[in-house]
Amino acid sequence: MGYYPVARIAKANHVTYRALKDALTGKTYRHVDKVVAPFLGPTGKAANGCIVRIDSGSTHGWQARYRGKSKFFSDGKFGADAPRQGRLWLQLQRSLAGPGR
Repeated sequence: MGYYPVARIAKANHVTYRALKDALTGKTYRHVDKVVAPFLGPTGKAANGCIVRIDSGSTHGWQARYRGKSKFFSDGKFGADAPRQGRLWLQLQRSLAGPGR
């Protein structure tokens, strides 16, 4: 899907282009005042969560994201075990959500 169809959809729904694009790819974020619901998209299935690597000036580690929740696993505390801890946290979140959710 190109830029213009997404931009038109975003404008019609009063959201930013970036927010809609992230929703279409299954990313959700916790905001200051609310949690954004996951976008089900054309498949009708919610995002299954993901683990991303974060490397910035002072932050190094893995962040697990699932339906508006996230948890950071730093290299300093978890070391090489951080990605595995992130996957375990994702499994826990999926089991707490229950089947079919």
